[in-house]
Amino acid sequence: MIVHLAAQGTAAWQAARLGIPTASRFSDILTPAKLEPSKSADAYIDELVADWLNGEAEDAFQGTHWTDRGHALEAKARAYFSLETGETVESVGFVYRDEHRSVGCSPDGMIWRKGGDAGLELKCPKGKTHQGYLRADELPSVYKMQVQGCMWVCDVSVWYFMSYHPQAPALLVAVERDERTSKALDAHMPDFLGRLEYQKQWNLDRGAVPLP
Repeated sequence: MIVHLAAQGTAAWQAARLGIPTASRFSDILTPAKLEPSKSADAYIDELVADWLNGEAEDAFQGTHWTDRGHALEAKARAYFSLETGETVESVGFVYRDEHRSVGCSPDGMIWRKGGDAGLELKCPKGKTHQGYLRADELPSVYKMQVQGCMWVCDVSVWYFMSYHPQAPALLVAVERDERTSKALDAHMPDFLGRLEYQKQWNLDRGAVPLP
């Protein structure tokens, strides 16, 4: 695990993750339910190569009222988590799985402690979404692959998920690492990375010039 400290959303953070698969998109590599290669994998490779050549994400998300609100609440949510759990959370930018820097994730926080490190995924959704999470009282399925992917990248056994809304109780779930998912990523990620690198090299061999 290699930690890149550049704040999320900055140019340095964007550069650190440019053209490589990240945990938030692992569901485009493996299907969350059956852990089989996703039909979206080729399109994800095309996107990563295009971003790499362009020097920045071509379709960078510009945000909405709700995502902007979520970012504004993130520091308060992180402080609430620390108060509730007694854990000290360090904000990090990007984490590479290893020295190859070919795959990574953007945790909302890392928890360094004796007995095993852990990570944190924070969400500050709109009220009706948050109420649905509270009713289900479990990790929302839409984030399953992302959370398991973060544990695989960071090689930890626990990842906390918290949905925070300032006018409602918080949902806090300690998610344990699923070895079946980790083994599936071990098995399928090398093929995905190989195809990604092949397409990058194919472009270079034909005269492509990536922008800095």
